[in-house]
Amino acid sequence: MNYIVENWYIVVGLLALCVALFYVRLTDVQEWLLGVVTEAEKQLGSGTGQLKLRQVYDKFLEKFPLLSVLVPFKMFAEMVDKALERMRLMLAGNSYAQSYVEGK
Repeated sequence: MNYIVENWYIVVGLLALCVALFYVRLTDVQEWLLGVVTEAEKQLGSGTGQLKLRQVYDKFLEKFPLLSVLVPFKMFAEMVDKALERMRLMLAGNSYAQSYVEGK
């Protein structure tokens, strides 16, 4: 216990490093989510929101098993919503991406 008290700055530094790595990893997940939600939209189409969310969440559990323990489902759903917004903007401004998703 004395070691922790005497070297509190190391503990705080390690904690800050862990938090920073967690947020960097969440940024990676956001980029990954854009591709996954686009594929889910292509496969399942519109009107299947809950099914697409479940499919994306299952892929998240497979790809990021450790992170899935730390990220609550509500937070994950919010991340998916952000990825969907980005996807919609991408599709609105890119006819090639739009034709890919719509299968034309």
